[in-house]
Amino acid sequence: MSTPTTWTEHRSADGKTYWHNVQTGASTWTKPDELKTPFEKALATTPWKEYVSNGRKYWYHTETKESKWDMPQELQELEAKVAKENPAASPADPSAFPAPSADAPPMPSLAVVGAGQASPSPGPGLPTVGPAAGLPQRPSLDGHGSPAATAAPLSVIPPQGFASPEEAKQAFVGLLRRVGVTSSWTWEATMREIITDPLYRALPTLSEKKAAWSEYTSTLAASEEAERKKRLDKLRPQWKDFLSRSGKVKSYSRWATVRAAIEADPGLRKESAWRGVKDEQEKRALFEEFVQELKSKEAAESRALRTSNLQKISTYLSSVPLDIASRWAEFRADLTASSFWRADDDLRRVEMLDVLIAFEDAMRDVEKTWEEKRKRERVEKRREERRRREGFVALLDELLAAGHITPYTTWSTLLPLLKQDARYDAVLGNPGSSPLELFWDVLDALHVRVERVAAAVEKKLSAAGQVVGEETTLEAFEGWVAGWGESGGEVDWDGWERGLIFEHLRDKALAKAKEERRRAEKKRRYAIDDLRSALKKVDPPTDINASYEEIVPVIQGLEEYKALEGDDDARKTAWEKFVRRQKEKLAERVRDYSDTESVHSSRRRGSDRDRDRDRYRDEREYERRRGSGRRYDDVERERERERERRPREREGEEEDAGRGERKRRRAESPEEGEVV
Repeated sequence: MSTPTTWTEHRSADGKTYWHNVQTGASTWTKPDELKTPFEKALATTPWKEYVSNGRKYWYHTETKESKWDMPQELQELEAKVAKENPAASPADPSAFPAPSADAPPMPSLAVVGAGQASPSPGPGLPTVGPAAGLPQRPSLDGHGSPAATAAPLSVIPPQGFASPEEAKQAFVGLLRRVGVTSSWTWEATMREIITDPLYRALPTLSEKKAAWSEYTSTLAASEEAERKKRLDKLRPQWKDFLSRSGKVKSYSRWATVRAAIEADPGLRKESAWRGVKDEQEKRALFEEFVQELKSKEAAESRALRTSNLQKISTYLSSVPLDIASRWAEFRADLTASSFWRADDDLRRVEMLDVLIAFEDAMRDVEKTWEEKRKRERVEKRREERRRREGFVALLDELLAAGHITPYTTWSTLLPLLKQDARYDAVLGNPGSSPLELFWDVLDALHVRVERVAAAVEKKLSAAGQVVGEETTLEAFEGWVAGWGESGGEVDWDGWERGLIFEHLRDKALAKAKEERRRAEKKRRYAIDDLRSALKKVDPPTDINASYEEIVPVIQGLEEYKALEGDDDARKTAWEKFVRRQKEKLAERVRDYSDTESVHSSRRRGSDRDRDRDRYRDEREYERRRGSGRRYDDVERERERERERRPREREGEEEDAGRGERKRRRAESPEEGEVV
């Protein structure tokens, strides 16, 4: 009887394993029963057979003709049972097989049994092997992921050729399947394996060959991926249960660490879930999915805990009296010192940043409430101020109706009456228009009404050839309008008395007369200045010691002298001004001369130069303007008029500024657009 020591295991040059009996000298491709493991012996009692294709195992059912890439469930259970009954049994290490050498025992010969298949030839101790003894067709997957039935592949191109391009394509795909092309093969590797096969020429062009290869490998890859997903879906519940029970996996665990821990634990290493997955990548993929689920679960628990803690903080904030002056540091100290915080372990795990955010949200609500309250107070205050102003305006209307206010009433006259009413005291210090400005508004309205009536009366009087002047009396005016009747014909008196309208018209006439006198005086003053300037240019120069009567024959031919015809006083005034100014200049020259003879002689020379420069400049200005018809004397008169005009312009600007300030203060009143 043969013993295990009589058999030796060897590999052929192409990597195929065979066994040699050192006693009988026989070689066999089939593993002897003496060398089989307990699982291999148990496998021999089942209809399932194990084969290897391109380094990958698959199982073939001899009765149903079914092929599977994954170990069938019944074989997994059988393997677990054998492992439990024989704990010391372990598979042989393929790396321990001796490599082929020159003195290796003879290999069993191979006989061709079919296209692409070989079987051991008869040898010592070996039965004859026919075509039926060849390897079964490896499993292939159709588009639905189930084993597909395949017809026997062709080995050569038929003499009459293929009936259709589809048949030629099927023959080429059969070649790829027979050679063992997998989804991981490249086109170059495939070419090296099939280029010498007769079926390589089944497709005429290289592009058709490559397209068929690409379609085949893509379909194969999709089928393998679908099978892999199906296998992982089947193994996933077992792996989740296994990893959960192991206690080795946390959400932060790494595959290398967990794998080493499971391999080091005999109990975990023998688990069927662990041993049932042979592919290392599939084990790692299942592990990564489990870890991701743990992370998602922990994240969900963390979010739920954070939400619960924030709700607790919000409840605590609603019970704390917060105001606009509350501060974060004080609130945090009170919170951490409270029994509400110390008694809740989950609450103490909350991040202080989340508590700060909740506090800021609560403070925003407090600030919003405070702002709304202040806004309501401001609106109510403005309403009260408006009511006070309206009350004072009503008081002014009452005084107007009683006849205490007329267009010519002054504030000082009306003030004693106002002080007797509480509505005046209420509006004092009120923002917006002051009592005086409100009184001015009433007067402005009255003046507008009076002006409208006065304009109508003045127009009708003018049509009758009657004009109210400075000398017109009230009796004369009443006589003019006596025949107009109460309505005045075309004039609406608007309830005003005749005397008030007369006063308005006479004041207007007085103002007009005053303005005319002012203009006449201004014209007379300019004429005097013109004559005084003309006296400077008389040739020969006039004698400043002569009297006015003596100088009249000399200057009576001047145009400036004739312009003052009938006003001998103005002519005399112009002469006296001229004489006085000339004497002042003479005195200045004498004084400057005496000063020049003293220590400040250099200063005298500077003054002379300044006077010469000024005279030269004046003469140049005169010459320049003479070209436009203007004389030097005209230039001097314009300068003097400019000096007199500037003070009056400043007074007008100040008056305009006063009126502008009054309008601005009225515009700042909040009555316009106020929310009521």
